[in-house]
Amino acid sequence: LADEPRKVEAILEKPESIRLLVEVLDTQTPATFENLLDSLKKILTASSRVNQALGDSKFVPKLVERLTHPTPVIRVQLLRMLTSIYEHHREPKQLVMLHGLMRVVERMIEHDKAVLVKEIAGQLQKAFKANAYL
Repeated sequence: LADEPRKVEAILEKPESIRLLVEVLDTQTPATFENLLDSLKKILTASSRVNQALGDSKFVPKLVERLTHPTPVIRVQLLRMLTSIYEHHREPKQLVMLHGLMRVVERMIEHDKAVLVKEIAGQLQKAFKANAYL
């Protein structure tokens, strides 16, 4: 993606590729899932087109399901990916409403024990609220 972004992006934004990227979040082997997250986050940040395609797919509900992961570092990575999707989404208000993201981040702020998780969830909550008034 870094060397030939247009070619790679064209492949990654195809429906079959998006489906495979969504499947990464379904990976049941903990070590495999954790190892794939960094690569997935790099894809999200390197390509706004792939990011938007994932934001309009089943990726977001799968990501939200994974926010209950027992490891705080994983929850932080997932929240950062959610932030990236939110920031690049064509209709961020609709994204928040469709997936109940305000409730998700509010629960994390109230109940998560990890300080950084609460902090990122709080930043997302502020962004959601600010966007609600625009």
